[in-house]
Amino acid sequence: MNKYIILIGFLVISVLSCDLGMVDVMDFEEYGDKMDMEVLDVEFRLYSVVDRYQETNEFDVYIRFDDYLNLNSSQILDLKKNIMDNIQVENASVSAFYYTDIYNSESREYDHSLLKITIIPGGQGNIEITIPEKTIKLSFNKDDYLNRYNKEASETLVIPRDLLYPYSKSGLDISRVCWLSAHEYLVVDTENDKILVIDSDSCSVTRECSISLDDISDMEYSADKNVLYILSSSSLKLTILDVGTLKSSTETLSSTYSPHGKALELDTVHNRIYILTNTYKLYSLDMDDYSVKINSADLPLNINGIALDAEKNLLYTANSKSVYRYSVAGDTVSEETSSPSSSISHVQLVMNGDGSKIYYADSDGLHYINTSDLSESSFEGSGEFHAILPESDLLFTSERSYPNLYLYKYKLSDHSLISTTNLGYIDGYAVNKDGTEALVYEGEYSYSSGIGHWEDYINFEDL
Repeated sequence: MNKYIILIGFLVISVLSCDLGMVDVMDFEEYGDKMDMEVLDVEFRLYSVVDRYQETNEFDVYIRFDDYLNLNSSQILDLKKNIMDNIQVENASVSAFYYTDIYNSESREYDHSLLKITIIPGGQGNIEITIPEKTIKLSFNKDDYLNRYNKEASETLVIPRDLLYPYSKSGLDISRVCWLSAHEYLVVDTENDKILVIDSDSCSVTRECSISLDDISDMEYSADKNVLYILSSSSLKLTILDVGTLKSSTETLSSTYSPHGKALELDTVHNRIYILTNTYKLYSLDMDDYSVKINSADLPLNINGIALDAEKNLLYTANSKSVYRYSVAGDTVSEETSSPSSSISHVQLVMNGDGSKIYYADSDGLHYINTSDLSESSFEGSGEFHAILPESDLLFTSERSYPNLYLYKYKLSDHSLISTTNLGYIDGYAVNKDGTEALVYEGEYSYSSGIGHWEDYINFEDL
């Protein structure tokens, strides 16, 4: 299914990806006899990678050859000249071509070729790029050790002007992504100090604001208050963003040891924000006036996260020795019970909807803690825990198998694997609230005019 995707700044987004409609000039045998060459089918795809829009800025259109062409310099020049002589562009102009063969590090061989056409926007209407019939030609003889089939192709790529978005040359550094609603996502760009709200239905940035942020250790969104809480990893600072107005404020907790933020939990039942530091201190703040209610209570050493049962005023944590349950009622912290742990790591503790289990993942697989007695159990699965959606009975984990990252979708009630999605080589992602879609982004180091820079691609994946 064709899908429009937006790019934001050097956050590069594919707004259209489609196979070129191709018509055979003649049948394989007839063509081969005429050209004195063997013939094979070659597939092409035309798609756009959009930079940012200011009158003199550029973006790229790609023609992908799904086979590795292995062209010599003369053949590359012929192909570029053929396309340059025939390409049709409206409200833009062509400035450059670049051809490359793509090496697959997993298979350790070249598997496809790419021709990049650089486009300069101009005019006020939508940009249209058309590859006419008989433009893409691969006519090679046996002496070139190539047996490709000459195809006719015609396809027009339309890029709406309002999908081209202005951003600076410095590129983007996407620290975090979270979902706000079924098809709305919030992206934090710490390189340019921006917050972006992206709608996947319209493939557009609907709102944005400027914000000054340090590195982020955790980020939680409260749908009840429509507020995003961002915890710094370089200081004990909490940034509070009103998503409705995109206005922000900052709360800084003072401490003798200058700890950094490690984990964040929200309690909308009792109006509390819980913060765990890298020195294993626990704070809680009032969600209205941000007054400190629990001040640097000591938790066990080497814990990796916290999980909160807000209804029961219970907080859970664990290390390689034990699993712990604390009462936080009345803004006091008191240990209720503990149990020996069977795992070396308890990262990203997340509680299910009814508070009966806490899920986590380590190198040995997927596990959960039964909150009734703090016993631990494992179930067959793979990857690092990512998201739990109790209302949708879904659990997601991710696992990197270089160069790709795979997202696994489990049914929470019986832990059965529903699907596996290959997200490619990505830097991060966020699953929407019903588990049907994910926003994913990928960072890639590339060169333009001899200058290296990072580019970030955003797209949406059906799950």
